[in-house]
Amino acid sequence: MIQSKMIQTIGLVGYGVFGKLLAHKLKDFFEIKIYDKKGISLEGEQNLQRSDLVDVLNQKVIIIAIPVQFQEQFWVENASKVRLDSLIMDVSSVKIEPINLMQKYLPESVQIIGLHPLFGPHSVASQGSWDGFTVVSCPVRVHSRSYRLVKNFIQKKLKLRILETSPEEHDKEMAFVQALTFFIGKSVEKMNIPQSPLSTRTYNYLLSIKSVVESDTNDLFETIQKHNPFAKQVREDFLESLNKINQDLELGTISKN
Repeated sequence: MIQSKMIQTIGLVGYGVFGKLLAHKLKDFFEIKIYDKKGISLEGEQNLQRSDLVDVLNQKVIIIAIPVQFQEQFWVENASKVRLDSLIMDVSSVKIEPINLMQKYLPESVQIIGLHPLFGPHSVASQGSWDGFTVVSCPVRVHSRSYRLVKNFIQKKLKLRILETSPEEHDKEMAFVQALTFFIGKSVEKMNIPQSPLSTRTYNYLLSIKSVVESDTNDLFETIQKHNPFAKQVREDFLESLNKINQDLELGTISKN
C-alpha cells in the first residue's frame, strides 16, 4: 500500500470476502493483479486484472488475503517465487501465526508488515465508507521509509486510523474482542434466535451479532478461534462462567455470588 511514482501495481493473493473489498478500494489508486485458486471473473473491472501466481508474487508490494490455516502450505510451495525486494502485508484476523510463517519462509530481504483491518464488508456497507475505521499494524520487518509511506497512504488516502502493536498483544486483545464475540454470535446463530415484536435494545444487540456472524465465512470463524493462541482459554473461561451462573440459579445461590 505504497502510493508513489515507483509503485503503480500491487499483487493481491486471495479474492475472498475481504480480498474483494480491499481490491475494489485500492483500484482507485493502483492496478491490482489478483491471484485466487478459485476461478474469479473480473470482466469489466477497471484496474483489476486476474493474473497467475508467479506474476502476482513478482510485484514489489504484495498483499496476502488468504485464511491463516492455508498459509503455511502456501509459503512452503511459493516462497521461492517471491520477489526478493518486495514488501508483503498480511491482512488476516490473527497476527502471531502469519507473521511467524512469513519470517520462517521468506528471505530476510523481504519486508513484512502484519495488518488487521478492524472492519469488513458489513461495517463498510452500514457506514457507507471506510472513513474513520481502524487498522492494526505490526511493523515487524520493514524499512523506516517504506513504513512511513505505508502509514501515510493508509491515513491520508484510505482515511483509516492506525493502531500499532505487537503480534502478541494484538492476539491477546482479539481473543476477547473478536474470538469471544464471534463465539457468542455463532452460538445464537445456531440457536436461531428470532426477531420479536417485544425486542429490547439489549436483545437487538444479540440479533446484530448474529447477523454479522451469518454473513462471515466458516474460514474466518476457524481463523479467529483456532489460530489465535489465546482464544481457547477465553472460550473456556466463558463456558465456565456460564456453567457457574446456571448452577447457581439451579441451586438458588445466585444472590450469594
